[in-house]
Amino acid sequence: MAARENLKNKVRKPLVARIGRSIRELRQEKKLTQENLAELANVHPKYIIRLESNPKRTGKNDTPANPSISILADIVYALGLSLEQFMGKVE
Repeated sequence: MAARENLKNKVRKPLVARIGRSIRELRQEKKLTQENLAELANVHPKYIIRLESNPKRTGKNDTPANPSISILADIVYALGLSLEQFMGKVE
């Protein structure tokens, strides 16, 4: 069970970080603040902040948000993309 959990974390954490980085880049391209995007996506601004956070870069122990598919779809739709288009951009 521990090996499965380690594998899951090795895959999940980098993916969540790439999703957050892509959201931040798209938000900045559209010249939206985190607060603007949160309002458009109907989520709390702190959720956007956590989603975009990179604990390795900031040195904080905070973990990035791990969005559900429906919340992720709301956020990327607010950025003008479908979920399929967004996932194609996630590097």
